[in-house]
Amino acid sequence: MLKFTIRRFLSVIITLLVISFLTFVLMHLAPGNPFLSEKGLDPDVLEALNKRYGLDDHLIVQYFNYLKGLVQWDFGVSFKLKGMTVERMIKDGFKPTALVGFYGCILIVLLGIPLGIISALKHNKFIDRFSMFISVIGVTIPGFVFATLYLYVFSAKLGWAPPFGVGTFKHYIGPALCISFFSLAFVTRLTRTSMLEVLQQDYIRTARAKGLSNFKVLYKHALRNAVIPVVTYIGPMIAAILTGSFVIEKVFAIPGIGSYYTESVSNRDYTLIMGMTMFYAVFLVIAVFIVDILYAVIDPRIKYEK
Repeated sequence: MLKFTIRRFLSVIITLLVISFLTFVLMHLAPGNPFLSEKGLDPDVLEALNKRYGLDDHLIVQYFNYLKGLVQWDFGVSFKLKGMTVERMIKDGFKPTALVGFYGCILIVLLGIPLGIISALKHNKFIDRFSMFISVIGVTIPGFVFATLYLYVFSAKLGWAPPFGVGTFKHYIGPALCISFFSLAFVTRLTRTSMLEVLQQDYIRTARAKGLSNFKVLYKHALRNAVIPVVTYIGPMIAAILTGSFVIEKVFAIPGIGSYYTESVSNRDYTLIMGMTMFYAVFLVIAVFIVDILYAVIDPRIKYEK
């Protein structure tokens, strides 16, 4: 296990380096410049700005300078927002984004997995068909439609929920529900399918034939195997939800980091693009790393040593 952990940690470092290099190169290969959108910019001023931000250096030199700053937790200064550092922007915007994502993940795990198990155990019964109908709606209808419906019913008509902002717990209910609908529906369907497949295996019939209680058959033999594909999906999903959704944050006017992705690309804000990409990449590779560890915890038959 120790060797596996060390190997995976090294692969995480290499993956992050590859992501940073590819993003950095592709970002600079794209046409445009952070300062070319400024109207009537004098060529001398443009040259001075490029020199000030190191954009006149060779691309490799710029990349290594960026890495040097990254190691020291210096993501650089935003090219568009005056006086703002990228790490400050991420720090200020991450709390509301993470809270929305955290509540959404709680909903997905606490509702999606039990619903999927119940649907599999009540296969072709009313509760199974009803949950599958709801999950189809959750998968097919975009989150912003749910967000609009939520605002119309619970904010405009009933007045139960605040329409925007992040002041109290009530502010997070709508965004958390809307950001979790797709993944909640997907986890429910995935758990149901995986559980149905496991319940038809020979070792489940053998366990029942030995006279084991239904609880032991389900918990010790079926659930552990059925939940592995779900854990595989949930790891990257948590990373994606915790780093925000541009659409949901826009609809509910949440001052999170979700909008930074699109704004940084459209503004050619190089440092913000790199900062957001690396921030998301770190979350994602750590989530995948934890999922790999959890495989062995959930199913001890999975060994990582040769």
